[in-house]
Amino acid sequence: MVEETRALLDGLRCCKAYNMSKMIVESDSKVLIDLIDGKGQIPWAIQYLWKEIQPLLCILSPTCNHQFREGNSVADALANFAIQRGKLIYPQAVNHSHINR
Repeated sequence: MVEETRALLDGLRCCKAYNMSKMIVESDSKVLIDLIDGKGQIPWAIQYLWKEIQPLLCILSPTCNHQFREGNSVADALANFAIQRGKLIYPQAVNHSHINR
């Protein structure tokens, strides 16, 4: 859950940094999509991330959809590609100060 939430935050930061609008957030995490839609309690493990996500959701107003894992192969391939390269596509838009080195 933490990884999906962090990915959402990084994506929203990139969209804001590049003044993007009319975006679609798709996730194979039904729990995450439900939280975005205001359903359920925010788990304590992601509350620190959610404090930054909420205002970005209000500003950007993305359309959010649950996508079954089988239909998410493009996003999965892109994530694996980024992991193999060891860097993000938009590194200047993402603050990684929370990572302990």
